[in-house]
Amino acid sequence: MRIIFAAGLLLAGVSPRLAAAATPATATPVLAPLLQTPAGTIARPEAWSQERARLREQWLAFLGRFPTTKAPLKTKIIATEELPEFTRHYVTYQVEDGVVTDGYLLTPKNLLRRAPAVVVFHQTTKTQAQQAAGIDPSNPELMHGVQLVQRGYIVWCPRCFIFAEGADYA
Repeated sequence: MRIIFAAGLLLAGVSPRLAAAATPATATPVLAPLLQTPAGTIARPEAWSQERARLREQWLAFLGRFPTTKAPLKTKIIATEELPEFTRHYVTYQVEDGVVTDGYLLTPKNLLRRAPAVVVFHQTTKTQAQQAAGIDPSNPELMHGVQLVQRGYIVWCPRCFIFAEGADYA
């Protein structure tokens, strides 16, 4: 676990010394393998920058490059529901070319100024984002989006695009 944490810090651009200091002190230091290269031990920040760039290229070669363009969002408001404390919009949007999903946008009533916003992800349940957005009230404790909009947040409750609408994954 510690090696994964340390590797993540290093790939994020944190220097080896700071990464070592940020990792939990209870374990034996495990950064040595990252500081060893065929050319020898990395001892200077410049050498680490070069090694980090090499490691990044290896990861990208393995994972693949990020897309250079984004598909148009193609948002559509399908339905709007005015509730006593907030407004709930049912929205569809495109996440990749030809891949459309949906979600619920919850906005507090009578906003007079900018408000903080939060994304609320759903559990793997039959009703998916409907539970977080308050459409499925079967378990009020899981209506996290409603709880937050009642506190003044703008809330986005997306449905995970890999789940088919209404599929029973629970």
